[in-house]
Amino acid sequence: MTNKNTQNEVALAEGKVGYKKTKLGWIPEEWEIVQFKEIAKFNPKAEELPEKFIYIDLESVKDGTLRKENKISKIEAPSRAQRLLENEDILFQTVRPYQKNNLFFKSNGNYVASSGYAQLRAKKCSGFIYQLIYAEYINNQVMARCTGTSFPAISAKDLSGIYVKLPPLPEQQKIATILNTWDKAIAAQEKLIAQKQDLKKGLMQQLLTGKKRFAGFEGEWEEVKIKDIADTFSGGTPSSKKVEYYNGKIPWLKSGELNKGIIKNTTGYISELGLKKSSAKLVEIDTILVAMYGATAGVCGITKIKGAINQAVLALILNKGFSTYFIYQLLKMKMPHIVHSMVQGGQPSLSGGIINSVKVKIPILGEQEKIGELLLNRDYEIDMIRKKLGNMKTQKQGLMQQLLTGAKRVKI
Repeated sequence: MTNKNTQNEVALAEGKVGYKKTKLGWIPEEWEIVQFKEIAKFNPKAEELPEKFIYIDLESVKDGTLRKENKISKIEAPSRAQRLLENEDILFQTVRPYQKNNLFFKSNGNYVASSGYAQLRAKKCSGFIYQLIYAEYINNQVMARCTGTSFPAISAKDLSGIYVKLPPLPEQQKIATILNTWDKAIAAQEKLIAQKQDLKKGLMQQLLTGKKRFAGFEGEWEEVKIKDIADTFSGGTPSSKKVEYYNGKIPWLKSGELNKGIIKNTTGYISELGLKKSSAKLVEIDTILVAMYGATAGVCGITKIKGAINQAVLALILNKGFSTYFIYQLLKMKMPHIVHSMVQGGQPSLSGGIINSVKVKIPILGEQEKIGELLLNRDYEIDMIRKKLGNMKTQKQGLMQQLLTGAKRVKI
């Protein structure tokens, strides 16, 4: 029996015919295990920086997209501006790499990136290497090599030494093409969401200020303060030292949950005992909630579930004659300006008194209801598109893990 046949028998016993076992597990027989530095140059030596360029810092990239382009001169550039980019260079976020704000740079012109990125210049298939840096087995190796706790980081040297599963070039190219097609579809979906959000924002400016009216409604709107139309209260937090206060059946509506807008579920729960032994307070379905502190200050939501709130969330219980969805949309429009006016450096902090003193102009109930319903339908439409986007990302992630490990093969 030949050595090849022996290998096939072992692989067959493992259910891996056509595969071989390596330090990274089973891979197709035609694939290799190599280090990153064998397939890409890391931080290639830059020429003299141009006199003016677009600077890419760690805040410029989000979800694989260059979100802002800040043009500066070499004289005013920070010391971290070191990576002079070429078309199809790859930027890998080395500080807090779990955020995965990496970039496949596809442009010409003068662009310089921060040294907070490792710059990879592929020797062959750059599209494949860009997809590879998102592979789960790669990220596991990256995090294992990170140093630091608050801001874990990996050096370019350590990154270059990571081992990767490498298919033959034609298969690399085919995998890159397939995954790039998914990326384009995801980008189109994100663009659609942005367009819908802009349209809704414009509609809010028209409807919530009375500039655009529904047929059959006339007359001046009345100016009132929030305290004139609603009762407000915040809650409290059960002691974190008491395990029995948590993991119960009461949804825990913390300020971070308000980013969902329409809240249908929560990530945390408290127990009946936790509610009883703390100043946490229950809110009913269709209660307007406003986040009070920190990064989420001013964010508004409506809960579609009964739950408990803590001290960082203010609940608004509207009087009769006022539409929940109209007031919710009105506060969503006004709160960013209010928060901005309150910040004097550092994180913003609101209070019940501040919210209660907010002045709003409101029409009669019938017009409130029509406006609230129309804008709520726009929210639901955007939410549906977001869910589709989430499903697309999940599907792409699953396919990527299969293709980048050789678990699923492509036809060349």
